[in-house]
Amino acid sequence: MNYYYGKSQFNSLRRAQEKYYLLTNQRGGYSSLSISGSASRNEQVLLMASVKAPNHWVQFISNMEEIVTVEEKERSLLSQEFVGYTKNAEGFRYQDSFEMADFPTYRYRVFGVELEKRVVMKHEENLLLLSYSMANRSANPVKIRLKPWFRFTKKGDMPLQGQTLEMKEGYMSSNGYSLRYKT
Repeated sequence: MNYYYGKSQFNSLRRAQEKYYLLTNQRGGYSSLSISGSASRNEQVLLMASVKAPNHWVQFISNMEEIVTVEEKERSLLSQEFVGYTKNAEGFRYQDSFEMADFPTYRYRVFGVELEKRVVMKHEENLLLLSYSMANRSANPVKIRLKPWFRFTKKGDMPLQGQTLEMKEGYMSSNGYSLRYKT
């Protein structure tokens, strides 16, 4: 079944947080965010790994922030409602659509740049793939930075104050958990 949500569903962050996707890896891990790309519930994250089935989950990656820069103008595509509502991230304002066919697909348009992001989860592994494609219609150089929001906590827990992240070639670890990665 295919679902498509256009610009009219993104007239407010609250409205865009009413619907969300859920991808599972068939071993207890999952990816779930709203159609605006935000986490509107504590258990919504980009990568929730099942480190020991059936119910030992670790929130590894809360979200991925894409930052588009054209001619020294910069915009974040991250959407997130924060406690107190004072500094919400409103990347949904640049979002053209969200589509759920085989995989969640987000489409953005900012500064004449069209960016498409797909989220794919590998079957029976705690492995997530983000695939990006871009069309530059601005005739200017474009820079896209990816900023992962790491968490490394048990499901439902908040990050610890002073928690550090250690990176070694191909691995990241924090709080007793490790994550293998490829670039």
